[in-house]
Amino acid sequence: MSAPRFRQERPRTQQAGKPAAATVMSAPRFRQERPRPAAASGASAFVVFAGGGTGGHLVPALATARALKEKACGAECVFLTSRRALESFHGLLGEYRTVIAPEVRWLGVGSALPFAFSSAVSLGRTLDMFRRRRPDVVVGMGGWGCAPAVIAARMMSIPTLLFEANAIPGKAVRMLAALSDTVQLQWEDSAGRLKTARTLPCGTPVRADLFDGDRREACRRYRLDPRCCTMLVMGGTQGALTLNRLLKDAIGLLAAQTTRLQVLHLTGPAHLEEFRALAPPEGIIYRPIGFEAKMQGAYAAADFALCRAGGGTLAELSALGLPAVLMPYPHAADGHQLANAKKMAEVGGAILAEQHKTTPRKLARIISMLVDRKDLRAEMKAAMRSAGHPGAACEVADAVIRLSERRRGGAGGRRPANGESYSALYSLLEVRDNPF
Repeated sequence: MSAPRFRQERPRTQQAGKPAAATVMSAPRFRQERPRPAAASGASAFVVFAGGGTGGHLVPALATARALKEKACGAECVFLTSRRALESFHGLLGEYRTVIAPEVRWLGVGSALPFAFSSAVSLGRTLDMFRRRRPDVVVGMGGWGCAPAVIAARMMSIPTLLFEANAIPGKAVRMLAALSDTVQLQWEDSAGRLKTARTLPCGTPVRADLFDGDRREACRRYRLDPRCCTMLVMGGTQGALTLNRLLKDAIGLLAAQTTRLQVLHLTGPAHLEEFRALAPPEGIIYRPIGFEAKMQGAYAAADFALCRAGGGTLAELSALGLPAVLMPYPHAADGHQLANAKKMAEVGGAILAEQHKTTPRKLARIISMLVDRKDLRAEMKAAMRSAGHPGAACEVADAVIRLSERRRGGAGGRRPANGESYSALYSLLEVRDNPF
């Protein structure tokens, strides 16, 4: 047979003067660990993580892969992802074997034909790869990028698990849930939006190294005073220009409303130069940073955050118990960020500040209130932590091991129901005027 058409990325040789890839860190001391499986359980499992177009998709998968390797030392994890994701997150993926798959993206009705073509090509190549080496479990990281792998796994009766970090599940997860053995959820009541009863509401996995931050060390690194209140501002890996500029206008109003405040601002690489020129008023310490790969330091330095409301971000904030002012991205699909923010506000761990309703003056008042009221921050911290799942990575890893053992025991993944043909799986990729 001819070699598979996927391009496999080999681990790169370390170059002189460049740091080696980060080693897998052990679990934090206070993290709730389930009893580890016996050495033979899942010990040689071959797990494929598919998709990963954004950091919100990729980071929970990486956390699960690391927990899986701790629990089943012989487990092999491979990431099947797009070239764009590989280039954007190579620093995170460096320790794993990666395979490049055709990128599958839905950008609206106008992209229907390219979407169908790339989906069909990716499905064919994924089937070819899985026939050559059959995975024990396929984990879909969410988004349309994981659809070909999940469909291929279903066709071959390979067990599957899907990630969903949002209160409103994405279109891809809603479509694929019926084909999957298990769907991980951040919020238990999200299960009502899925056509499956096989859910795992254990929370979204977060990286173990997030819990290793030290406030004094972090403040020394960012040139901050550990005794002063610090606000962490972030808009995702690329920043959020509207949020950034709203903060810029609000900072000028803060000096008259609050005591000393420190701002650690992750602007996004494209916006760093603009905000380096910002001259904050007296009493406000302002530290702009383009991008921070070691978020444990940024989180450790912060007393509260101002940020968007993506599922991955909220999973990290709640696991750490970090209060937040949440400004959801207003154009997020199905309004899922607004739904996420409302969930956290209902719990009491966050204050909701919708972008179209928030002026610089209103934002300055909210920030001032949090800076001046330590008691309020303490209440929000406890509420945020109550919604967190710091041990989610271990629970999902246990679920993957159980699926692997079931396949090895001969049960395999879910097979098509009576009368259900494989052509029904291809119907997910049909081109229609409004396919969703």
